Amino acid sequence: MNSLSDADDPKRVVERGYDQVAHDYARLKGESEWPRMRWLKSLLSRLGPGSAILDLGCGSGDPADIEIAKEHRVTGVDISQAQIDLARRNVPAGHFIHGDAGSVEFPAASFDAVISTYTLEHIPREEHETILGRIYGWLRPGGTLLISLEAGEVEGVISEWLGVPMYFSCFDPETVKQLVSRVGFEILETRIESQVEQDTEIPYLWLLAQKRYEKHSNPDKHKATIRWLFEDVWSQGNFEHVTRYLAPQFTFHFRGRTFIQAPDDLVPIVST
Repeated sequence: MNSLSDADDPKRVVERGYDQVAHDYARLKGESEWPRMRWLKSLLSRLGPGSAILDLGCGSGDPADIEIAKEHRVTGVDISQAQIDLARRNVPAGHFIHGDAGSVEFPAASFDAVISTYTLEHIPREEHETILGRIYGWLRPGGTLLISLEAGEVEGVISEWLGVPMYFSCFDPETVKQLVSRVGFEILETRIESQVEQDTEIPYLWLLAQKRYEKHSNPDKHKATIRWLFEDVWSQGNFEHVTRYLAPQFTFHFRGRTFIQAPDDLVPIVST
């Protein structure tokens, strides 16, 4: 590996590299079974149908976004135009954006889940905490995060990968977990798993986390959250998220019915 020189822009290195090897990378992913789909299916099992999911560093969209699009609304972002072109062909129902994961913008509370696999290690690690914080803001209360990145300590280097220069930068796994917790996530599951790439076994940190539910002391903010919970979350069948959020013994009206939130249940008590 070579140290990064002042003349090298890491993001341009990654963009050029993936533009050149987009098709080779698609074949690389088919060499052996990687853990990604098992982790993705674990995330999807937590969501109701029609959930909004962001894939940050989506690549060609195959296989992750193909799977997501079967029941959900997927938005993908990738720095490589070649990868975005492939994703649009592979997942016609998806919405794909050519952009930088470190600077792309979305409104707050836009997504039910965000995934970012094999991506953060191509971004300067000094940006990782900021990106995780922005993801936290894009997620709705109770939203889920799935990330993976190489399980190693790399300050920032360019090395040859699939025949092209590629940039790598990451913290050790314990530091990554600390960053995820520090921006506000609750870690649900994490593990280091290896996968084979070009006859080389590479360990990756996998981490599944959840945005914490926030309890509003301000009644107006609480009412706005309840309106969102029922008009968006419950209408998509994600009833568990509604019952987990509301404060015990809270009574309110929704679409002509009165509800009371007991500690472990949500019960309609009056129909009008």
